[in-house]
Amino acid sequence: MNRSLRKTTASVSVTYSHGNFSNNLTGTEFELELSEKDICLRINLWGNLSVRNKSANCYSDACELAEDHALLKSVQIDDSQVIDGLLNAHQKAPSACWKVKLLLGEKGTFDYSVKPEMANGSVFLNVC
Repeated sequence: MNRSLRKTTASVSVTYSHGNFSNNLTGTEFELELSEKDICLRINLWGNLSVRNKSANCYSDACELAEDHALLKSVQIDDSQVIDGLLNAHQKAPSACWKVKLLLGEKGTFDYSVKPEMANGSVFLNVC
């Protein structure tokens, strides 16, 4: 079952295993794919690469994500609408495996197995 959690923009922060981080990314089209076995959150980050100002922080951070995608440590989401949708999905499929799919247009699509963690009003999707 596919379900849209949010179509409009929301902030997305990422951290990397080498210590770098970004809190300048904006996601759109937060979509949830739910089955008994898997919960997959798809986040469209393409808008960060399609800005006119190529010196914008969001552009350089999206390029860094595309280059360092193998070093991704976690994805943080603060949006309550998205968090509520993820909590509902967890209640429906408590033993499901979690995944996140980051869509960066022509730069690639990156899939990760993650473990969700709630802290300070945010959800952290920690890469396994």
